[in-house]
Amino acid sequence: MPRGITLALCIKQLIISKYQSGVKQAIIAKQLGLNRSVVSKTIKLHHIRNSLISPPKTGRPRKTTPRVDEKIKSIALENPFNTAMDIKSQLDDVNISIHTVRRRLRDSGLPARTPSKKPFISKKNRTARVQFAHGQKQDGIQYYFRMKETLISSNNHILTSSV
Repeated sequence: MPRGITLALCIKQLIISKYQSGVKQAIIAKQLGLNRSVVSKTIKLHHIRNSLISPPKTGRPRKTTPRVDEKIKSIALENPFNTAMDIKSQLDDVNISIHTVRRRLRDSGLPARTPSKKPFISKKNRTARVQFAHGQKQDGIQYYFRMKETLISSNNHILTSSV
């Protein structure tokens, strides 16, 4: 994880040009909306390196190549119900962890664990749902007529008692 903020090259050039023209660091920081320590560090690193380009970043190399990343993505898109473990087992030539597979899926904009589509409802569940809905429909109609009769009788009772 990088420390501090990373400035664009054009902002670094602006800081150096203003500093070389005689503007104080505090004023440069105020004009650009930066912290004074950022301006000071930029000037100091330019003086040491004599360059505004940042050195290459160090760190552990990636375990997967762009080709393997594409393969992981294509396996996930081919069958969205595959888990990270399933995808890992389909990658024969690469020895990576499940967490790496999940990171690569997240990097490519896919869900890392949950399927991207829900499975279809089985035929048995579909027929059960239809039967349930038809039963509710009949119960609903009977309920409506019962309520209608109740309202009519209560209105008649109210009309006859008020006269």
